[in-house]
Amino acid sequence: MTIGEQLKRERILLGITQRQMCAGIITESFYSRVENNKNEINIDDLIKILNKQHISFYDFFLLHLVFHQLIQKFSKHLLIIIVVN
Repeated sequence: MTIGEQLKRERILLGITQRQMCAGIITESFYSRVENNKNEINIDDLIKILNKQHISFYDFFLLHLVFHQLIQKFSKHLLIIIVVN
């Protein structure tokens, strides 16, 4: 899961628009490109967005890290399942 995908997931869970998620920090169009993995967000703006939406920096990256660890751990098995199906 990328940072953009994670931001999108958090935004959807909050039930807010892209405009609401990034208002006063970055433009909506730039934010949209971040969610769609076309641009990278700098750490300062990411922290501002997380703080504005009361999203824990720790939880945001812990979930990101756990997801990547699970993918690495189970990727071989997932590939086998995909090939077999």
